[in-house]
Amino acid sequence: AAQGVLSYPDIAYYRFNEGAGNQIINWAIPGSGLYAPTFFNNATPGWNTTSPQYGASAIDFAGPTWLRTGWPTNLSQSFTIEAWIRTNTVVPQSCTTGCTLFRLWGDYTLSLLRCYVGFYNPGANFLGGGFPAMQTSTAYVTDGNWHHVALVHDRTAQTMTSYVDGNLDQTAPYTFTPPAPGATSNFILGA
Repeated sequence: AAQGVLSYPDIAYYRFNEGAGNQIINWAIPGSGLYAPTFFNNATPGWNTTSPQYGASAIDFAGPTWLRTGWPTNLSQSFTIEAWIRTNTVVPQSCTTGCTLFRLWGDYTLSLLRCYVGFYNPGANFLGGGFPAMQTSTAYVTDGNWHHVALVHDRTAQTMTSYVDGNLDQTAPYTFTPPAPGATSNFILGA
């Protein structure tokens, strides 16, 4: 009997510890060769080599620097997105509108799945476009300190769940069928 072809999940793991230049390595195994990330307009991002959370350096997404991962956002499968973040501008906890916007990740084409911090308040804001509109987080993450943020999409349970610094932030259910990935769909980090 013939063996079937193994089907690996889509995986991207960026350490952002290159320290210079505009080439980013996808360290995921399996999956490292599936998608070639590129920076918008081949820009070279800023690199923090003095106070990264882990490793020798961290990327600074300030300004018009964002990374096209090449991943066609696939909402028909479960996935987790997580990152260590630190804003380079402190947004006061008293800010309630017109705060500084920091985009973390998203797909602004097909799915409009996105996450940002600041803007409406100094917390994390997880949005889903056609997905459930998650409430604004009460966790203060725009204080200039390192924070861990995560979003879990559970396709089977039909939920989006966010975590901030390891603590459950919120869970939002949905009842519709997510759109299939399209040719123009491209998951982006930063902006």
